[in-house]
Amino acid sequence: MARYKHMHLDMVRPGGAFYGYGELPGLRPVLTLRSQVACVRTVPAGDGVGYDLLDPAGSDRRIATLPFGYSDGVPRQLSRGAGHVVIRGRKAPYAGLLCMDMCMVDVTGIPGVQPGDEVFVFGGHPDAMTVPQAAAVCGMNRNGILSGIARRVPRIYTGGGAVREVRDLV
Repeated sequence: MARYKHMHLDMVRPGGAFYGYGELPGLRPVLTLRSQVACVRTVPAGDGVGYDLLDPAGSDRRIATLPFGYSDGVPRQLSRGAGHVVIRGRKAPYAGLLCMDMCMVDVTGIPGVQPGDEVFVFGGHPDAMTVPQAAAVCGMNRNGILSGIARRVPRIYTGGGAVREVRDLV
């Protein structure tokens, strides 16, 4: 509708516009995918992380486990440092392969990371990956990521700085 003004009819396919993406004036991204750190462990030099124990490191590292995975809609192509999250205002690259229900990130360079710390997966922080950035890394379009966020991920709707509604579909 914004791109083809001569085709204005009585039906609209808003798609990504619901999330603030598209060519309409005034749109801004509205989705933030957040989580929290579940645990933090030291992984010795030479040991891998996750499925197949990939990504062995040359030195000890601190690895945080996060309670989400590819079944929640975070693409597995972000594994092994292709993508990152933000914890305590710093980027933490994915370590090893994303698992179905969890993933690991390297927090070696981020002091004080502990269980319960907020994690920005997509949006919500200037250094967090945006949906279009993640889609580009994964070789897909943004709507593939937006529509892939699983029903089991609670939706929290905000407005005016307050929570307006929480929908937990599970």
